Amino acid sequence: MQAPTTMLARGSIVLLASSLVWAGPQQPGSGSGSQDPQQLIQKWPDASRKAARNMIEKYGQPDGVTDSHLVWRENGPWVRTIVHKEPVQHNFPKPHEDVLEQFINYKVPPEKFSDLAKFDGSLVAYRTNGEMSVRCDREAANIVGLNLANDIIEGSRSVDEAREFYAQTIQQVTQGEQPEYAQNLQFETRTASVTADPGEPLEVQTAQAELPDQSRSSSTTRAGSGDDEAVIPSARLEGMTVVTSEDEEVGEVTRVMDKAGEEIVLIQLDEGFLGIGEQELTLPVADLALTFDGQIRTRLTRDELKSMAEPQNRVGGRGGEIEDDREE
Repeated sequence: MQAPTTMLARGSIVLLASSLVWAGPQQPGSGSGSQDPQQLIQKWPDASRKAARNMIEKYGQPDGVTDSHLVWRENGPWVRTIVHKEPVQHNFPKPHEDVLEQFINYKVPPEKFSDLAKFDGSLVAYRTNGEMSVRCDREAANIVGLNLANDIIEGSRSVDEAREFYAQTIQQVTQGEQPEYAQNLQFETRTASVTADPGEPLEVQTAQAELPDQSRSSSTTRAGSGDDEAVIPSARLEGMTVVTSEDEEVGEVTRVMDKAGEEIVLIQLDEGFLGIGEQELTLPVADLALTFDGQIRTRLTRDELKSMAEPQNRVGGRGGEIEDDREE
């Protein structure tokens, strides 16, 4: 559940533990389920033993049996029910031990996760598979908790109102009364196909960070866009290694200059890179990308760079000559 970390951690552990029990279709009398539940629970703590007996009496023999869990699937209104051998101490609304966990299909809006966490730490929402679980010492308390969780999500009660109502209702239950909120779920449950939220794919660019919108100022270079845009001083580009689109090292940026309002970089090619000796080459900053490992990647291949390195594109070469404006 996306709320307090402790709540999420516990909820995740519970789900994993329950998966080990119920994911494989066990039948009573086979595998780990060959144990007699009634004999097994004799050694369990009082709260766990009592909850197990109540569930067996109401729903019959469990579908899965291990030394630490009894599991029922599709019993009553529940997707599954788990009685845990090991209790968890819980002091709201009064001290008791959480041993009985029950699941329903329910789509909890992400913005309501924190409200549920404030209401009751034993409620856990599973967004991906569209379930909500509650864990207490008895089924009536679980029903009350889920009914109030639904009220909070639907907006008919605030968190504080739900907590107060929960305490009052549980007191009635312990006194032998049968309030409506403890008898049945007051809302309709749906199928997993309706409540599940598998999310959307997210493409993450891991190879490089593009530099699409370049500053027209010779003093800065922009990487990224929108709120994540980072302004990089042009001086930072100097000394950085340039690689081809195939990650073959080209050379090193020696200068960042302005030519007719466009930023360009002067690259000192590695000796022998193009097989024609050491030379310099210029490329527009807009055609470069800053990689996450601190290099600059051009979109050009070795052959394309070789074409760019013809005399008219060299510093001091014929045509397109770039004047050196550095101060002597």
